[in-house]
Parts: sequence; structure tokens; C-alpha cells
Amino acid sequence: MRLVVIDTETTGLSPKNGDKMVEIGAIAIEHDQVQMDQAFHRFIDPQREIPQQVVEIHGIDAAKLAAEGAKPFAEIGAEFLDFIAGATLVFHNAPFDLGFIKKELADAGLPGINTMPVVDTLSMARQRFPKQPNHLDALCDRFAIDRSHRALHGALIDATLTAHCFLAMSDEDSLPASEDEPSALPTQSIIDLVRDVYFELEQRHKQAMKEPLPTGITVLDEKHGGIQSGDLILIAGEADSGKTVLATDIVHQLAFREFDPCSVLIFSLRQSALQWAEHALGSDASVDDAIMKSGRFHAKHWRAFAAVSGKMAESDMHICDASPVSIQKIANTYRQLNHQTSRFVILIDDLHRITQPEAASTERNYSAITRSLKLLATELKAAIILLAELPAAPENDANRKTEIADLQCLGCIHQDADMILFTHRGSSAMTVGR
Repeated sequence: MRLVVIDTETTGLSPKNGDKMVEIGAIAIEHDQVQMDQAFHRFIDPQREIPQQVVEIHGIDAAKLAAEGAKPFAEIGAEFLDFIAGATLVFHNAPFDLGFIKKELADAGLPGINTMPVVDTLSMARQRFPKQPNHLDALCDRFAIDRSHRALHGALIDATLTAHCFLAMSDEDSLPASEDEPSALPTQSIIDLVRDVYFELEQRHKQAMKEPLPTGITVLDEKHGGIQSGDLILIAGEADSGKTVLATDIVHQLAFREFDPCSVLIFSLRQSALQWAEHALGSDASVDDAIMKSGRFHAKHWRAFAAVSGKMAESDMHICDASPVSIQKIANTYRQLNHQTSRFVILIDDLHRITQPEAASTERNYSAITRSLKLLATELKAAIILLAELPAAPENDANRKTEIADLQCLGCIHQDADMILFTHRGSSAMTVGR
């Protein structure tokens, strides 16, 4: 079995925040021997500034890269893939290096490495030496591996040291013998500690992202904690009862929040995308509809517009006003977008303008649509918010609040929804049906 041990040096700690690789080193292990003649080593032009505090760790600055003839990863990525082809990949703290490599491959349009087997020597060390320092320097000292030539971090140097540590830990007889004389107290490199901390913080962040999405609607968040990916949320009510306003408030809360904002795709099937954007701008800027229509804006209105439009410009929100649409077109539109976030919300306004020609009767048509949308939400791991307009109540019953039974005119759509919200005309009240 061929193993390839890999290490990287970077401009920072997070590829998600735009940090890039500046060096990559890899060395092969075959027949339980480090193959010094089978090495891959390249300096990489990150096409961005390298912070000075990072240069002090690995000694790689713009002048060094220029002297080494560094190229962008896209120009050496294919060569790297050829070198590692068919191998088991070995890293010390695999999530860190893999995160950068996968991002660089994706940005370069090159094949991914998700199916390749991976070994993490940091995990091996933690299992074998719990409650002890397990950074690379500590492992080298523990196994008497010479690291005197490692003045700074370097990708090929660190990959080679990792390879020797891997072989040492793979050897059942390699545990260091106990000595009568007390050994020196262990120390840990701050950069290795920071990498460990960063890994733990990423795990916490991923866990936090699994929590329900808060909508900003107090009664909804208190009762359900928000909405989940894969949910189908139905907002139903009579005409002019506030369905669109409620839906807008929810998606804006999710798209504009500072922590893990959602990507949002809106199917505005009853009004144009420009009308939706105008309504959204006025609503978020707290400018009355009458003033929006009159055009009599004061300085305070323009300041509010500027603040809101800046927030909107930073969001990942798209609006489609083609009508009618089918379930398949909704799915295809979602898939063609280059999502900027890991969580996605689809808003559809409204149910009556979604086509489902294979269903014969009107009643079965609505049920088939909501059933298909629930399956789509599960498949795409996206929350889908669907608006549905209900017939007006009789004049002598105008103050009655909408209930689940009122949905019967639309078939069995309530059976597919994870949550149902009812809006009521002439009132700011809202009820949660499920």
C-alpha cells in the first residue's frame, strides 16, 4: 500500500475566510519506509497578501514566493493529483490541511479527493498518548526523531517528520523505554496549540449550525425554536391578511443575520421582482407604503434606504418572478445557483401558481404540490416556505380566526407541512397551527 504524507503552509487559519496555501509538501511511504526520492514540493502564489505574523511562522513572504517561481494552485493542482493518485493520504491534523486542499481544488475546477482514504496522525497520537502534548515537535521528541533542521515550519520538512512519526506510531514496539532519570517537562508550540483550538472551534460552530434557524417571530421561535433545514412551512390566510409581510420578515431575518446567514431564493409569482424588492426595501427601512408610492422622501428616509440596501447587497438573495412554475423548475433554479452559505431557504408566493399537470383534479393537484415540495425540501436540505391564499370568510363571520379545517378547500396540504402559520385580516395577530 502506498501512503502519501502531506503538509501545507498557508496565509491564515481559515479557507472559508479567504486564506490560501503558500506551500505544499508531500512524501511517499512504501514498504514501511519513507521514500525520499518520491516527494512533491511546490511553493504557491496565493494571489493575496500574507500577514506578517504568519510570515514569522513559516518564513514565506512575497519575495520568497517570487524567488521560488511560485504559481497559483490551479497551475500545479493536476500535477499534485497525479502524485497522490491511488494513495492513502496522511496528515497531522487532517481537517486543517484537507480544508485548504479541498477548497483550492474546488476553486481550480479540479476533481475532488473526498473518496480517498485519510489517516490523521494527530488522532492516532491522541488515542495512544491521551492527556499528553501531541503536536509534531512533541511526537518527534517522544520517538527521538531528529528535528534540529526545523527552524521554521515548512511543508516538505513537516510532511517528512510526520511520515517518521506515523511509522513510529504504527510500530507496536516503538514506545519509548522508561528511563530512571526524570525527563524534561514537555512544551507545546503556540501555533500547534492554536491549530488544535481552531479545530475545536470549527466543531462547535458546526454544532451550532445544526440548531433551528431563529426567524425573529417571537411566538414561532418560543414554540418551535425556529425552522429546520428540510422543513415545509405553510403560511395561509385570506387576501391582504399579511402573508407576504410575514414571509418577508422571516426570510430577511435569516438572510441578513450576522451569524451564519442563509442563502434565500424567492419565487415571487404574484408580483414582479422589482415590486418585491421595492416592498422589501421600504419594509426593512420602516418607510410607510404611502410615502414609498408618493416619492416624497426626506433625508432620514434616504439614510434608512442606504443602511438597508448595504445590508441587502451583502446577502445571498435571489428573486425569480417567472410565473407559473413547476416543482422541477424550482429545483433546477435552486441547483444552478452558486450558494454562498451552507443553509438555504426557498420562499414561494404562492401555492396557486405552481403547476403540477399530472394531477387530475384541483384538490389532488394542491396535495400533490405540497407533497412534492416536502420531498424537495428533504432532498435539498433546504427550508421551504409556501404561501397559500384562502377564500374570504363570509361577512357575518369576518372576525373568526382561520383554523386547520379551513385548509380542506385545498385538499390535504396540511398533512405535508411541518409547520402551519395563519395570518388574519385586519389584525397583526398570527396563529401557529402546528
